[in-house]
Amino acid sequence: MAAFAVLIFYHSGMIYVPWEFHIKNPETSETLGLVMMFFNLPLLFFISGCGVAFSLRRRGLGEFARERLWRPLLPLVFGMFAIVPPQIYVERLQKGATFSYAEFYPEVLRLIPSPGGSFSWHHLWFVMYLLVYSLAAIPRLGALRGSGAALTPQLTRWPVTFLSHQSTCLP
Repeated sequence: MAAFAVLIFYHSGMIYVPWEFHIKNPETSETLGLVMMFFNLPLLFFISGCGVAFSLRRRGLGEFARERLWRPLLPLVFGMFAIVPPQIYVERLQKGATFSYAEFYPEVLRLIPSPGGSFSWHHLWFVMYLLVYSLAAIPRLGALRGSGAALTPQLTRWPVTFLSHQSTCLP
């Protein structure tokens, strides 16, 4: 939970760092940029890996695939139609647009990808990556489970245990 709290502050700070972001403040801070480098997104991938390990404790691969398809997909679709459009709208206003949100939103429904259109997953890219990586990993996870490899028991334990033993478990 703390990692997601950090994520909120991270994205709020993106407005003030010197590198690119969708919405920028005219004044930026190099110091803030250096601090934010310590709170980068690999932490979220690690936490997601923990979720995979915990999920595999209780599920077969088919159930895991169904769960990993719907749990990220539904929030992603919702976000692409409800959460991201206001961000794109504010971007457009910042670049000089003068239309209302009611005039803007039908452009989202045309499903033309941003930046040419107004349809995007924008800052929800992590959810899309999580969905794709989880589904793409299923054949490898199945092979590891079915092969009797020394790595297989490690997949269902705490991920730190897996990481600390990976040199002795990988084929």
